Amino acid sequence: AVKTNRALMSAALDAMTQTLNRNTYEQKINILKDEPEMCKGMYIAVCDVNFLKFVNDNYGHEMGDEAITRCGALLLKAVGKKGLVYRTGGDEFVCISNTPIKKEITQQLAIESQKYQGYPFSVAVGFASYNESLDGICPDIRAIVKRADTDMYLNKESIKKKYPEFARK
Repeated sequence: AVKTNRALMSAALDAMTQTLNRNTYEQKINILKDEPEMCKGMYIAVCDVNFLKFVNDNYGHEMGDEAITRCGALLLKAVGKKGLVYRTGGDEFVCISNTPIKKEITQQLAIESQKYQGYPFSVAVGFASYNESLDGICPDIRAIVKRADTDMYLNKESIKKKYPEFARK
């Protein structure tokens, strides 16, 4: 039984970041899609590593991978046992929690961004949760995630304006 559990866990994990992988995320979203009541208590954070092309081009792909790994680690630390962290794309993560996680993620990001490890490290993040006036009585988890994603893109744009030297060239 232990071997089976280990095999299932490794199938659910992203090897590089030790967060849950895209398949596991899709399964979770499908469960939540069928359980609108559960969505009312969900808090979503969508995160995306900034300046990855700049880091890869100027510092090498190992540093780019390290930036992705750092992002995963800080999200796992911030979310802890409150929720789940998924790597949904190359440098994209989604956190799903049943308690608010905005403060914890914002704090961990601030701490990690202060640590200079040889390359610019920055993460854009967006948050969303159930909102009765937007979601009605039967919320769709995908609509909530989409709001978090939109919020993340606004955050990314404001960061790019602050650091034009690292934005895509």
